[in-house]
Amino acid sequence: MDEIQVETQAQSSSKIIAKSLKILAKNFTLLITITALTILPLSLLLFSLSLSTRPLATEISRKQALVAWLAPSAITRHVIREIRSDSLKLLSLKFIYFLPSYILSLSSTITVVRSAFIAHNGKTPTLESAITAVKKTWKRPLVTSLYVYFVKLLYDNAVNVCYAFPVKWVVVVLVTSCFRVLWFYGAAVLSMGMVVSVVEEREGMDALKTAFDLMGGRWFCGWLLGGLQVVLTGGIGYVFMERKGGFVDGVFLVLMFCFVVLVGYLINTVFYFECRKCLGREKVDGI
Repeated sequence: MDEIQVETQAQSSSKIIAKSLKILAKNFTLLITITALTILPLSLLLFSLSLSTRPLATEISRKQALVAWLAPSAITRHVIREIRSDSLKLLSLKFIYFLPSYILSLSSTITVVRSAFIAHNGKTPTLESAITAVKKTWKRPLVTSLYVYFVKLLYDNAVNVCYAFPVKWVVVVLVTSCFRVLWFYGAAVLSMGMVVSVVEEREGMDALKTAFDLMGGRWFCGWLLGGLQVVLTGGIGYVFMERKGGFVDGVFLVLMFCFVVLVGYLINTVFYFECRKCLGREKVDGI
């Protein structure tokens, strides 16, 4: 890709963001209602999970590091039993949060994408149309989300494996950095795959393959948009966990997170249409 193409796709990214914000402005009441019903409780659950599991996860990591230095003994076996017990507690906590978080995540994706789909076609979305979309299409995004989860799991494990190799830290940092940079594009493909499963009769690997094909000629634009969403959501989450402020700061960060997630859904939907437009397949029958 030459310099002109890179510049063109960078400009295209800014236009996609502008179109997304325009959809938000025109359908502000509806999208804020959807956010209050789905994205806000989802965000509260995610931050609550992070706060609940962090002390336990830190304790497990500390004990694992300790075991690595201890010689085999009764003390070592006792520490290993504690690690297993703590790990079960951690899994139990995550399981408690999983189902409500999953339902809210799926609902927010379908309702916002469907509303953006209608708005992009020049019509006015309603709360009723958003709810109808959930009833009609939940199976397709559900199947696709399982594939998305599997790919994310592979990525997380690949990064963790890099840290496990006994090589120089410079090499580890370099390799993991490459993984993270590539993940920006991967995140964009997975996000568009979810959009495809909402607005087309596709699901699972078929939806992800369609998303990959659509983004074929616009990989840099997808990389920018995907990277922006990953950095912003990850950054807000990091600041929230490390913050020294009080309740007001926490509320502000949660609301910021909700806004980024909402706009992210809109960006993914608009980007989907732009990719189809470039391939001469702008018309979508939809649901």
